[in-house]
Amino acid sequence: MAAWWQGKKGEYWVLGQGLVLAGFFLVPPINGVIPSNSRQYLLAGAVLLALVAVFFLIGGLWHLGRNLTPLPHPKDAGTLVTTGVYGLVRHPIYSGVICLCGAYGLVAGSIVHGVGTVGVGLFFVAKAGQEERWLREKFAEYAEYQASVGQLLPRLFRRSH
Repeated sequence: MAAWWQGKKGEYWVLGQGLVLAGFFLVPPINGVIPSNSRQYLLAGAVLLALVAVFFLIGGLWHLGRNLTPLPHPKDAGTLVTTGVYGLVRHPIYSGVICLCGAYGLVAGSIVHGVGTVGVGLFFVAKAGQEERWLREKFAEYAEYQASVGQLLPRLFRRSH
């Protein structure tokens, strides 16, 4: 069994995630020139993103159940979850965190947090990529699931065959 410090189960991804999110929330807001009459639209967008975030976060945690682990490497005795919110996106918890970051940026009216949300999203795309390599090794059916369900965003428009 490998020691935790060797990072064989994605420990460094978790550390990186903590640093990325800490950096995101510790950076002070830098506000652009936002017309006062558009503030209500930013707040409405923030509420919508926050609701989507809660949906993805709670749904993701709920449906994973005993498969939940803080590490991106799947549990040895884990099963593949493709139902519930996992039928919409393959990584709903990551999607929820990205949406929360976006909501925060809108509430703060912060340009730097808008750009930071894109950075957080790119980090999760990379982390999900590594996680998916492990999932394909563990579950033969993962490639088919991967082809039919979006990674972080639902595939709303599909071509018919």
